[in-house]
Amino acid sequence: MRLFAIALLTGCCGLWFVEAMPSRFLLLLTGSIAGASLFLILLAGRVNLFNFKKQLEQKQTAEKDILVGQKAARDSLLITGHSLKSQSTLAHSTKSQFSLLIPIVDVFTANRYLIQRLFTFGLIAICGFCYAALIVSEQLSHRLPVSSERLSIQVTGQVCSPVRQTAESISLIVCSIEHEASKFKTSPLRRIQLSAFYLAAIPEPGERYVFDVRLKTPYSLRNPGVFDFERYALINQIDAVGYFRNFQVLADAGNISSEKSNNPSQVTYNQDNLSFEDRFSQFRLQKMEDFSNKISITQFPGWHMALTFGERHLLSNLQRELLIESGTAHLIAISGLHIGLVFLWTLFLVRLLWSRSGYLISLLPSHIAGQIAGLLFAASFAFLSGFDLPSQRALIAIAVYCFAQYWLLNWSPIQLLSCTVSIMLVIQPMSVLSEGFWLSVIAVCFIFVVVSSQKNRTIVFWLKLQCLLSACMSLFGGLFFGVLSLNAFLTNLFAIPIISFWVLPLDILALLNHFLEGVGSSNQLTSFLLWLSDLGITIVETGLLFFTNKIPAIDISSFHAAIGLLAIMGTYLAWIVRNKILNVVFALQIVTLLIAQVASNPGHSLNLQFLDVGQGSSIIGSISHDDGEFNFIYDTGFANDNYSAVEAVIKPVLTGERIKQIDLLLLSHNNQDHSGNFSELVKSFSVERLVAGEPEAHQVRLESEWMHNSFSQGWFDSKKLNKVEPCFGEIVINRDIKLIWFSANSIYKQQTSRHSDERLFDGNNASCLLRLEYFEHSVLLTGDIEKEAERYLIEHAAELLPADIMLIPHHGSLTSSSWSFIAQILPRLSIVNSGYLNRFRHPRDEVLERYSEFNAQVLNTAEHGRIEVVLKPDELPYTSRFRDTNHHFWNH
Repeated sequence: MRLFAIALLTGCCGLWFVEAMPSRFLLLLTGSIAGASLFLILLAGRVNLFNFKKQLEQKQTAEKDILVGQKAARDSLLITGHSLKSQSTLAHSTKSQFSLLIPIVDVFTANRYLIQRLFTFGLIAICGFCYAALIVSEQLSHRLPVSSERLSIQVTGQVCSPVRQTAESISLIVCSIEHEASKFKTSPLRRIQLSAFYLAAIPEPGERYVFDVRLKTPYSLRNPGVFDFERYALINQIDAVGYFRNFQVLADAGNISSEKSNNPSQVTYNQDNLSFEDRFSQFRLQKMEDFSNKISITQFPGWHMALTFGERHLLSNLQRELLIESGTAHLIAISGLHIGLVFLWTLFLVRLLWSRSGYLISLLPSHIAGQIAGLLFAASFAFLSGFDLPSQRALIAIAVYCFAQYWLLNWSPIQLLSCTVSIMLVIQPMSVLSEGFWLSVIAVCFIFVVVSSQKNRTIVFWLKLQCLLSACMSLFGGLFFGVLSLNAFLTNLFAIPIISFWVLPLDILALLNHFLEGVGSSNQLTSFLLWLSDLGITIVETGLLFFTNKIPAIDISSFHAAIGLLAIMGTYLAWIVRNKILNVVFALQIVTLLIAQVASNPGHSLNLQFLDVGQGSSIIGSISHDDGEFNFIYDTGFANDNYSAVEAVIKPVLTGERIKQIDLLLLSHNNQDHSGNFSELVKSFSVERLVAGEPEAHQVRLESEWMHNSFSQGWFDSKKLNKVEPCFGEIVINRDIKLIWFSANSIYKQQTSRHSDERLFDGNNASCLLRLEYFEHSVLLTGDIEKEAERYLIEHAAELLPADIMLIPHHGSLTSSSWSFIAQILPRLSIVNSGYLNRFRHPRDEVLERYSEFNAQVLNTAEHGRIEVVLKPDELPYTSRFRDTNHHFWNH
C-alpha cells in the first residue's frame, strides 16, 4: 500500500514539470504498455522470475555426475587415458567459467526483491502520470480557447456562488452553462467567473439567468512568488472569465413570478429538467441566503458563515489579515479539523445512546452504528460547505478509517494514510497542484511519524508535538505563501480548543435549529446560540490581536523557509537517531548554506524588474556596488477596494528578493494605476525617500490613509518619514552610477524660476521621469507622459532623454510616443506595462510600429510576464521573461 501510494504520488507530481501536455494517444499508449507490464509482474506474484541461479546449480550437479562417471571409468579401464584427459579438461573449464559468475548471480538474486520493487514503483509512477495527464487534458479541453476571446455572446447558467459585492462592482460564478457552442472550438464551458459594474439589480444565488457576456480565457499575472490564477482556475474547473452588462431572469415555467432583471422580458425553464447537482447547489445557496439574513445581526457574520457553509466572503480585510498573521487561517476553512470533529461528536453521541438499548445492540454493535452515523453526518456537513477539495480529503480519510474498523483490518496509521492518499489521487489527481493538499498530507505525516516514535505520551509530549507541528507548518506556510507566523504555537494552542469545543458546536446547532424553525423550533434559540458563539469569537479575536501585536508575523523568503525546515528535520533526527556524528554533519551543512548565502556577492550589477501588474506600472530596481546595495521602486501599480498590486505582486516579489529597505520610492503621478496603495509599502518597509510627480496630492493621500486605517495606527512616524519630495533631484552613488529624476513641471520651474506652486502640466503630463546612468548603460522610465510633455522635454531637457532601455510611456497609448520623442531617445530595448486584453487596447499597433521603425525590440509584460533586465559593466544587457522561463501546461 505504501509503495503504491508513493509511486502514484510521484507520477502525479510529474504534472509540475510538464510545459506542454502530450497528445492523448501517446498518453494512452504509454499508460497501456506500463499497465500491461505492471499486470504481468503482479500476475507472476511468487513465481521466481530470476531463476538463473537455479539453472547454474543444475549445471554444477551435472558436472559432478560427469566427474563421478569418469572416476568409475578409470577404475574399470572402460575408456582410454586420452579421452579421460580431454573430458576432465572440458569439465574443469566449464566449472571455472560458471564459478566466475557465482558471486554476480548471488548479488543479483539476493536483491531481486529490491529490483522487483523498483520496477513496480516505476511502472505505477508511469501509469499515475499518464492517468493524471489524461484527466488534465480533459479539463483543458473545456477551457475557452484564445481564438474565441473577446466574443460577445449569451450564456444561460445558474449562479452557483455567493454574490460578492463592493461599492462599485459585483463578482460571481456561473455553472450549468448553456451557450452557442458553434462559436467555440472547445468542449462545453462548465464554470465561468463573471463581474459587473454599477448594476441596478443584483442576481440572486441559486437562480438561473441569461447573461450577455464578453469572455476571455483564465489569465494570471506572472511574477515570481505570486498567486497563479491560471492554476487555480484549472483545479476549480473555471473555464473562462469575463464581465456582463445585462442579465435576464429565467423563471420556473411551473411557478412564474416577477423577478429582478435588467430587462423587462422574462424567459422560462422547466425546474424538473435540472440535474441533481443543480438542485443541490440551488438548495445550498438558498439555505445560505436564509442563514446569512439570520447572522447579519450578529457581531461576527463572517466567522459564522465560514464555519458553517465554508464561505469567507463576509470576512473583513482586517479579519483576514489577522488570521493570516496569527497562523490561524485554517480555523475558518472547512477542512479535516472541522469534519473530523463533527464525525467524533456524532460517533460519541450515537454510540452512547445506542448502547442504552439491548435491542439495537443485537441488530448492530454500537461502535459500528456510531461510525455509520458519524460518516453520514460528516458527509452532510461536507456537502453543505460546498464539498471542496479539503472537505473531500477529510471525508475520504474518515471513510477509509471506518472501512478498516468494520472489516477488522489491523492497519497502521501509515497504511491508513497511504490508502487515503491513493484514493484522493485516483479521484482527483490534480490535487497535487494545490498547496492545501501538501499542507494536509505533511501535517498528518508529521503527526503519525512523531506519535509512532514515542510510547510515553504525556501532556508534555503533546505540547512538544504542538510546538514542533506549529513551527513546521509555519515554515511550510512561509515556503508557499511568504508569511511566517512567529506566534503560531501560542495562537493555535489558545484558539483551537475554543473554536473546536465552543464556537463550532454552537454554530452547527444554530444552523440545525434554523433548518427546523419551520417545524416548531424556536427562532429565539437560534439567536441565543449565535450570541453564545459570538462570545467565543470575541475571546479568540482578542487573543489573536494580543499575540499578533506582541509577536508580529514577518515576511520570509523561500530560501530561509527551506533552511528552517532543514533545521527542524535535523532536530527531529537528533531526537530519534541520537547519533552525534550525523547531527554534527547535518548542522555543518546548514551553517555552510547560510554562510554561502550571506557571503554571496553578485558583484557590480543593475537589476531591473518590470513587474506584471496588469493595466498599471511598477518597476523594482536593485543596484549592487562596492558599498552595498541600493533599492528603488518606480510606481506601485493599480489598487481599489478589491485589489492591490502592492499586496498581490510587489510585496511577494520584494520578500522573495529579500529586500527590506527601499532607498527611493518614486511615484510618477497621482493615478490609481501607478500609485495605488503606496502607503502599504511605507507601512511594511523602511522607505528612506519618497518622491512624487504630484507631491501635494500624494502627501494628502498618505496622511488620509494613515488616519483612516485603524489597524495600522502604530506604523506612521512623521519623524521617520520625510515629507513627499517634488520631482527634481539626483543620487550619485559613484562616478559611474547616477539616478536623476525630473518632470516637465520641474524643468519648467527651474528654467523660469517660477513660484513652486505654479504648474505647466497636470495629470499624465505631470509624470515624474527617472533616468539611470550605470557605467556605459542608460535607462529611462517615463510614466504616463503624453505628446505635450514629450515635446517640452525635447525642447528643454534633450540631454536627459537618450537611453538604451526605456519604458514606453502611457502603456503604448496613441497619445504618447511621438516620432520625435522616440528619435530623441533611440532605445534598443523598449518595454511596455499593460494588462492582458485591456479595455484601452494598449499598446496600440501604430505605436509599436514606430518603435520597430527605429529597430527597437519591444517586450510586453502582458505577453511575457515579469521582464527582468540585468546590466553589468562591459557586458550586453541580459533579459529574462518569467512567463517563458517558468511556463507550465496550464499557462498561456
